[in-house]
Amino acid sequence: MTVKMIKDEDGNYVPEECCSFSRNFETGNIEIDHVDLPCGADCDDQCQNCVIQRIMNEYTEQEKELKKYREIGTIEECQAAMEKFIEEAQLHEALRVLDERM
Repeated sequence: MTVKMIKDEDGNYVPEECCSFSRNFETGNIEIDHVDLPCGADCDDQCQNCVIQRIMNEYTEQEKELKKYREIGTIEECQAAMEKFIEEAQLHEALRVLDERM
């Protein structure tokens, strides 16, 4: 199970479940209104020095990378696709050679 993370206005990622949202009436966009982290976030907004924040940011980056691989497919699916590609390339080459001989 993954935790859905949202980027805040400072560029840090926070769990969506720790956020409350409001609509900006000027732009119409939904924005983070308040973040209530389990750690209390009483570090005077020194998020760049916070170990927990760095872990949340790294977690989000890792999840983005994993999502790319999940979209590609499993190793078995990639291997099957590669084998099919090789078979088609060999067949194409065999047909080319046959065509040259005729």
